Amino acid sequence: TENGTENGTENGTDTSTIRPTRRSMSRPTRRRRSATLNGILAALEGSSAPDWTRPATDGDPGAATRIRLTLADVLVSVARSPLRDADAVKAFANRALPALAKIAGGSGFRDANRHTHPCDATRAAAFHVAMVAVAPSGDDGSKDGFRVSGDTNVASHAKSLADCAASTLRDTTVKDSVRVAAARLVTALVAGDDDTLEALAGSIPEVRSALRRAVDTAESEELADSSRRLLHCMGAVA
Repeated sequence: TENGTENGTENGTDTSTIRPTRRSMSRPTRRRRSATLNGILAALEGSSAPDWTRPATDGDPGAATRIRLTLADVLVSVARSPLRDADAVKAFANRALPALAKIAGGSGFRDANRHTHPCDATRAAAFHVAMVAVAPSGDDGSKDGFRVSGDTNVASHAKSLADCAASTLRDTTVKDSVRVAAARLVTALVAGDDDTLEALAGSIPEVRSALRRAVDTAESEELADSSRRLLHCMGAVA
């Protein structure tokens, strides 16, 4: 042969046995992961969501909410799973956490009827995703990969998440289930690493005040109890 190009060789290198690895076939590309994340967040926000996030409602007004909750569960699964790519984890945190704070806080939402706020179920789901993402995993991540809660990924978003939770805890116009979800996010934040706690320092007085408001106005014992426990953990009295 000439230059080794026959029988699957090029420049003397045998390429006839080269096959895609299982990793290359099974793992989505970073661009694909980013597009999926953006699509899910857009659906939760209710703005310019891709077609695959829009179910056929068949006249069922609750169908859109159910698909949003299902998509939120997808984000929970991602947030719980350690990833082998530290850059991908950081990118997830930087894209998802600000968007989740916005959704959980009830701002920026536009549905088909031009309503300006997500339903309480969607807000509670957004708080839950954020809570799972920032909650300490109990290990350093060195064995099974990288997590959102590690490597200072949370610290830069801690204040906006805490402010969102505090605003919701004060809000008596939303269901207690949303305020409970906000309290759980606060629990995860105050259990964070030193960088997260340092970032939270300026928000703690407002969070304490909001928790006291929640205790005073709670319609459910769950909200009142969780707020009291948080205040105790933060060195305050309800």
